[in-house]
Amino acid sequence: ASSQISSRCGCAPATCIPTLPPCEPATQEMCKSIALSGGSISLDSGPDRPLVRPPRGIKSLSGFTLVSSFGISTNGTTTTGGDIGLYPGTYMVGSFVYMNSSQLHMGDASSVNASASISVVYHDLVSRSSAHSTSLPGITLNNEVLFGGLYISYANMLTVSGSISFDAEGDSSSVFIIKVVGALHVSPYTSMKLLNGAMASKVFWVVTSAGHIGRHSSFKGTLLTNSSLSTGNMVDVEGRLFSLNNVTLSNALVSLPPLVVSSTTEISPRCGCAPATCHLTLPPCEPATE
Repeated sequence: ASSQISSRCGCAPATCIPTLPPCEPATQEMCKSIALSGGSISLDSGPDRPLVRPPRGIKSLSGFTLVSSFGISTNGTTTTGGDIGLYPGTYMVGSFVYMNSSQLHMGDASSVNASASISVVYHDLVSRSSAHSTSLPGITLNNEVLFGGLYISYANMLTVSGSISFDAEGDSSSVFIIKVVGALHVSPYTSMKLLNGAMASKVFWVVTSAGHIGRHSSFKGTLLTNSSLSTGNMVDVEGRLFSLNNVTLSNALVSLPPLVVSSTTEISPRCGCAPATCHLTLPPCEPATE
């Protein structure tokens, strides 16, 4: 059966929640966000996505941007907006700039606690499984919008590229967990966006093997790897980089994620609609099937 089409708000494709609220008058700013989003949809569009909680142990790491159990090195100069923790390893090579009164903890009580905490966080995240989780299709994640929930990839290596958006749908408590059973490769020049109240402090990437962020990428969230973690040149991270192995950086910028929603957070509706007040051309909605 085809969907009922509203003359004011377009339609509700099968990929959208079937009980969407009526479209409210959109501002030109919202219209711009719609156009920029290109009408992207969620990989998981069901109405029954379960709430997920942040991992145990993460609060103990709130002041850290970089933690490694083996060693940390950088080519060029890496700037960090939070503390660096290193334990039990002692391999520390390269030039680091510490912003916001951040500092290096190596072999002290803070580093011991940080090392123990990333182990707790890792084992909590990798143990997550749910009948309501979304399996990421194939071996690539390209130009997608993700909504709060648990996503699992069973690819030997998941490649992330293009533009990836995290949409909290107006709920700043939304938690995003991307569990990669294998390796993670973020392609060069990948960009990540936070929409509708999404916060980098509530985005978690857990990788059972190695993780790499390609050069000139903009990365959002906490990345925690079981094997080595590395970045290409000039990577911008709003979040944290934790590894149970080595961390290798190159002229990176790693900023602590804010704990409150930014006033500049973008607004983008879940399912594209074109209210009368919106004067931008959107892709036509396709008829929805049962």
